Amino acid sequence: MITLNRDYSGIEKQIAYIEKNFSKYANPLEVYDYMELYIALIRSIDIGANPGFLKIFSSNQLSTFQRQRLLNSKALRKSLENNTLFHQYFFEYSYLAVSELIDDIKENDSLSFLKRYPHFREKSSKPKKLLEAFFKEEDLELYDVFRDMCKHKRIYYNDKDREFYCLYNNLQDIPNIFFPIRILGIEELGNLVHELGHVKDNMEVRQQFYRYDLTYCYRSFYREVLSYYYQHSFFNFLSDDTKYKEETKKEVFFDMLSLQKALKRGKEWLATGEYVDDALFYEAQYIYGPIIASTLGPVINYRQLQSFQYDYFSQEQLEQVGITIPNAVDCYVKQMKNIMKR
Repeated sequence: MITLNRDYSGIEKQIAYIEKNFSKYANPLEVYDYMELYIALIRSIDIGANPGFLKIFSSNQLSTFQRQRLLNSKALRKSLENNTLFHQYFFEYSYLAVSELIDDIKENDSLSFLKRYPHFREKSSKPKKLLEAFFKEEDLELYDVFRDMCKHKRIYYNDKDREFYCLYNNLQDIPNIFFPIRILGIEELGNLVHELGHVKDNMEVRQQFYRYDLTYCYRSFYREVLSYYYQHSFFNFLSDDTKYKEETKKEVFFDMLSLQKALKRGKEWLATGEYVDDALFYEAQYIYGPIIASTLGPVINYRQLQSFQYDYFSQEQLEQVGITIPNAVDCYVKQMKNIMKR
C-alpha cells in the first residue's frame, strides 16, 4: 500500500530550516531559488507565511529577488520572441499529426477501453509492487528514491488545490510529492511515476549545478520531458500485462486528447499574438514534454538531452542533436500507436 501522508510536520521542518539559514545567502541565484522555495513550501500546506516573514530576508535580499525575477521574465520574453515561428510550426505540425492519430483510433478501434475499471483495494500492496517492478526494470536509482520516499513518508496528501506535483527542496536535497487522491488505479500510478520523474530530473540538476535548479524550472521548455519519458515507459510496461492493458490504453488516449487541446490553444495564442508569457510557457512545457520525451532512445540519448534541456529554448540546440519537428512528432505517434495497438 502507498500511504499518503497527512502529517505536514516534515514540511514545517523544511520551512523552519530555511528561516534559520536564509540570512547567509547573498548570491542572486541562491536568493532567488530559496525565496521561491520558501514561498512554495508555505503554499503547499497553506499555513500562511511566518509572521516575521519579511524580517527573514534583508532589504538587499528582497531587492535581489525582485531584480532576478525581472531578469528571468525578460529573458523568457526574449526567448519566446526569438523562436515564435518555430513554435508556430511545431504546434501546427504536431496538432495535425495528433488529431489524425486520434481520428484513426476512433475510426478503427471499438473504444471498448473507455469504461470504468475496478479500483485497487484500500490496503492492496499491488500498486507498490507494480511500481517497484517497473523501476527495477527501468531505473534502479529511481527505485531506491521511491522506496526512500515511502519510508520517510514524503508523498503527501494535497487537499489544498487538488493538484499532483513535485516540490524538490534543493537546499536540503529532499523530494516532496503532493497527491490529491489515494492510489485508485492506473491513472494515479501514472501520475505518481510522472512526479517521480521530476524527482529524478531535479536530482540530476542538483548534481550538475549544485543548487541552481529553481531557475531551471522558470526558463526551460523541457522540464516535463523526463517525467513524460518515465510515464510513457510505465504505460508501455503495463501494456504487456493483459490485466492492465485496456486501462492503460484509456489513460494514453486521454493523454493524447489533453495534448491535442494544449496544441490547439498554443497555436491559436501564437497566431493572434494574444497571450501571457507565463501561460504560453506553461502550455509549451506540456507540449514539448511528451513529444521530445518520445525521441529519447530512437533519436537521442539521455546525455544529449542534458546538453540542451537546462537552458532557454534554442532551435539550433535541437538540430545539433538530430531532433527535427517531423522526426520528433513521428516518434511520438509511433510510441502511442505501439501502446494502443497491443
